[in-house]
Amino acid sequence: MQNPTVSAIIPTMDRPRELLRAVESVRDQTYEPIELVVIEEGVTEPQVPALLADAGFDSTEFRHVFNEEPTGVEVARNQAVAHSSGEYLAFLDDDDEWYPTKIEKQLSRIRETGCDVCYTGAERRGPDGDLRATAIPDVEGDARSRTLAGAIIGPSVFVVSRDGFETVGGFDEEIPFWEDWDFLYRLSERYRFTGVHEPLAKIHTDADVRRSDAPDLAERGGRYLIDKHCPIDHERQRFATRRFKSRVWNGVGRSALMNGRYSDARAFFARAVLEWPFDRSLLLYGALSYGGDPVLQTAQTVKRGVVGMVHD
Repeated sequence: MQNPTVSAIIPTMDRPRELLRAVESVRDQTYEPIELVVIEEGVTEPQVPALLADAGFDSTEFRHVFNEEPTGVEVARNQAVAHSSGEYLAFLDDDDEWYPTKIEKQLSRIRETGCDVCYTGAERRGPDGDLRATAIPDVEGDARSRTLAGAIIGPSVFVVSRDGFETVGGFDEEIPFWEDWDFLYRLSERYRFTGVHEPLAKIHTDADVRRSDAPDLAERGGRYLIDKHCPIDHERQRFATRRFKSRVWNGVGRSALMNGRYSDARAFFARAVLEWPFDRSLLLYGALSYGGDPVLQTAQTVKRGVVGMVHD
């Protein structure tokens, strides 16, 4: 029996070097067939077709969707899915990449378990490719409480059946932040999860880049998530719900912290502690919020050094 087609969905906004790295990691997959769909937006003229042609891609090897105006990553992913044909969908941010066996191992796991959603672990890497952290979730079967608490990493680590994607309605196009968290939780309400418990994706981040609007977007997204997923009937999952709220305010606080809004960060960390006082990381982040830029930068340097020693 022929393998089911996996559609690899990549949204991009004028980051040619990163996009090529992501696309080449799709081409290097040991699984086939994979259908590559790239949705490009936020530029006046399409650049992806010429970029991929220069990298040796034939025009039949990918589908290209173009929006001159930026629509937001959640809208872009939904549009790309509408232009795809695969039985399974795999999402990859244009600044991330996959290890070659990722899709093969995930589809094998899906066959073994009959699940509709499969995730992997991931490495978080800095702007120079240095390893910052490795995260390997351990979630199987009913993933509602763990997903509500933010156990799964970002969109670049999971594969979902098209049926599952369409049943839950794809990505919420109204949410201003954390659209992947919302999507995964809605999936967990209907489908069983399984995982390949090893890091098979590289999540590239640049902790030194600050966005003045990020804390405000994070707060709006956090309030949206709480209003959407914490109704009264979640009382039966009250501990998971409190952890979820704590995780949201922790994330909003970290966004404020990384953007130098230290008093805002302290207020959000205090909310997180009130919801779930058992998260020891909140004490660390709270302390960093009192130290300002010098303490934050020192802590980031120490963390990178420790991670490097552990993985040497």
